[in-house]
Amino acid sequence: MIETKSQLLEAIRTRNVPKAVAVPFFTSAFVASYFDHEWVGECDDEEVLDGSVEIGKRFGFVPIIEIGWWVLDFFPWEKRVLSSSESGYVEKRYIKTPDGEFSEVFDFRKSQGDSIVEHAVKNAEDIQKYRFVVNGIRQQTDQARQKLINILKRVGQGGLIYLNFPLPHSCFGFLTAEDFIYFQYDNPEMAQAVCRENFETSKAMIMTGIESGVDLFFTTTHGLGLYSPDILQKYAIPYAVEIAKLIHEQGKLLYIHDCGRMHDLIVDGTYNRIHPDLLIGFEKKPSGDIVDFGEARKLLDKEIVTQGNISMDLLRRGSGKDIMKAREKILIETQGFPHIISGSCAMLPGTPDENISAMIGTDT
Repeated sequence: MIETKSQLLEAIRTRNVPKAVAVPFFTSAFVASYFDHEWVGECDDEEVLDGSVEIGKRFGFVPIIEIGWWVLDFFPWEKRVLSSSESGYVEKRYIKTPDGEFSEVFDFRKSQGDSIVEHAVKNAEDIQKYRFVVNGIRQQTDQARQKLINILKRVGQGGLIYLNFPLPHSCFGFLTAEDFIYFQYDNPEMAQAVCRENFETSKAMIMTGIESGVDLFFTTTHGLGLYSPDILQKYAIPYAVEIAKLIHEQGKLLYIHDCGRMHDLIVDGTYNRIHPDLLIGFEKKPSGDIVDFGEARKLLDKEIVTQGNISMDLLRRGSGKDIMKAREKILIETQGFPHIISGSCAMLPGTPDENISAMIGTDT
């Protein structure tokens, strides 16, 4: 029985995961919807934290709670509202650089769901602004450190906090995946230089988390759904291996979540090379490419704790009996391996309480 953050952390650290333990995977969008908000922007950070802990209490599990690097004020944005209405507002965020404003535009209206409508890096000239900003934020860690300390105090033993940090090829979300693909083809040397700078900045974020008391660090390679094997092996996997080494040398844990296509990265040993402590995903078709989870699990190092792989759609639309059947199948497939039952990705808003209980193995 796992009842506290410390117990869950120790179970992952020692790979001594109790049989049939379940920890639903969810994000702030699910928390907002669960407490009847129309959109995630109506929840502030404290409401998401408190709501996550409350959901765990209601269903009898210790939640694993995301803290994204983007909420920690690493970037010294200035902000200007471009337009507003009853449904929300459109905001420009910008940082002044020697080469001009580095800026992006967010649409915070309800129908848009906090989406970026104008990315900061749109052309080659913006790359220089981006490099100035990313290199500069290594000195912007004090405020983020204090915010993390406050978050950990607020949650206490009620949940296990993980700090979400980006691998270098994601460029902190300032380039879309498509733009990075073109960028590295057109400017391979600059792409390598930018990724190395991104890596140093991600390391600074991780060290800030470690100094604040964070034990679990989260990232994604993005799998093979967005990038080719060549791009991943050139711009993502080597850095993931280095970051895993850094985190483990500090006595902390690495958590990786890849959506979609994971099969080939399991077969070729990529995940074993990185060796995360906790690996979540393993989506089945059509959202992923895992046909036999039991066989996939056997190819992974026994010291990797896996998490998944109930379909999010089944959790959202299926019956309790269907979910209990899927749960039992997972227990058979992962027998002899450390495994945590959950959805294969974040639970969808509107997932019924009885289905969450069926996944956990309790009554509502």
